[in-house]
Amino acid sequence: MSAPATHRPFWQAIEAIFDPLTPADAALYTERPAKYDATRRLAKDLRRPRVDRNYRRALIAGTVGNGKTSTLLHLAGELTRGRLVVFLDLWRHFERSVGDVAALDRLEPWELLGLLGLALVRAGEDRFGHRWGNEPRRLEAALARLQKYDTPEGPSVDLVKLASSLAIAAGGALSAASGVPVGELLSDVVGEVAADASLKALDGAADAAGWTWRIGQSGRRARQDQEPEVRAVVQAVNTLILGLQRALDRPLVFVIDGLDRIRDEARLEALFIGSSLLAELDCDAVVSGPEFMLHGASQRVRGFDCLEFSNLPVLQRADPSQLSAAGRDFFRDLVARRVAALARPDPWALAAPPDPLPAPVIDHLAYYSGGIVRDFVRLVHALAGEAWEADVPAATRAMADLVLDDLRLWKQQRIHAGEIELLRTVMKDPAHGLPSSPHTVDLLRQQRLLPYPNDNQWYYPHPLLTMTLLK
Repeated sequence: MSAPATHRPFWQAIEAIFDPLTPADAALYTERPAKYDATRRLAKDLRRPRVDRNYRRALIAGTVGNGKTSTLLHLAGELTRGRLVVFLDLWRHFERSVGDVAALDRLEPWELLGLLGLALVRAGEDRFGHRWGNEPRRLEAALARLQKYDTPEGPSVDLVKLASSLAIAAGGALSAASGVPVGELLSDVVGEVAADASLKALDGAADAAGWTWRIGQSGRRARQDQEPEVRAVVQAVNTLILGLQRALDRPLVFVIDGLDRIRDEARLEALFIGSSLLAELDCDAVVSGPEFMLHGASQRVRGFDCLEFSNLPVLQRADPSQLSAAGRDFFRDLVARRVAALARPDPWALAAPPDPLPAPVIDHLAYYSGGIVRDFVRLVHALAGEAWEADVPAATRAMADLVLDDLRLWKQQRIHAGEIELLRTVMKDPAHGLPSSPHTVDLLRQQRLLPYPNDNQWYYPHPLLTMTLLK
């Protein structure tokens, strides 16, 4: 007698492909409508040649989890067709290599430049096959001098070891315009790069054992831009940038993710307002930042254009209790792409049962995700667990309500009366404007108050809070 059919392998695959901690790769990436994607026009601008070092620098600010990382990876991949691109995820680096994510809240501007220099050394050698001269030693000496002042008895700076500990992605087509034979200019790796310009990940250390640079330490004296030791770091990094661009005959762009995870407003001000070091890079740069940078601070950011990367508008402004067409279509497309990916030969090769995630269930989760992509992916991941447990061919609305209730309880933990009253005020306001209150920034940081784009921006409580708390 044969064993009864089971749908559990399919739901296990759904759990894996809806991983809320992993950005969407090129095969799974779901493109937003152009009006809700601040990087579309930026990409066109970055593809145009620069004149007289008139570099483009953009700060992409938005809610944590709303898809910035996936979009920045997609942008980086698009730019490799005509540029050298180096992508650095600072959050991942501090979590895995440094072993201290709290240190990101203490990151100094010169330390950020030092990390970019290390990323460039690694990309040049391991992705572009570039033969560095003495440029890396110049950066090593500059970092060693500053580390000696901060931690006199700490380990010496080993630039090669530090660079290999850094996880990055890099890519870009190399130019033949110079007329110099590839074998004379670079190592044999270049032949592969010239044929494949795509963005490729270069993994770093999985733990903090190899990371000896004491970065983001508390209690240190903040260093100013004009100090000689800091200027030495700036000059060393720019020497690396200019040397690589000259050798490969391609402009460089840095894409820096993870700064949106910094929760200390004073630290963000130190990086973008109190310092101009990032704006002194001799290349284009695109950097992520938190949504609250757009409130007051954006006009004071030095050397960067602040662009808003908004949440997807899943609520209708005229009637926020209803799901918008733009949000509905985006999340249905996201699900369809991932379910279809399961049938591909590699890595899944798994056929889906008929209509496993029905449109009404997707729409229900899309609305209550608040337009935050990571929350939606987290909800589908949890829903797959419920469907696996029941061993059914399709998820149900009742299962969706179960996973929504778990996220709702987490979202409303320890919310106090003043915040509740402020959220009710926003709901009653016909314009749904940003309230002037000391609680506003905290509510934005906690994603209890969400920004939405239409012809002009408006605000509304996270839909999970309207289920019971603000009903």
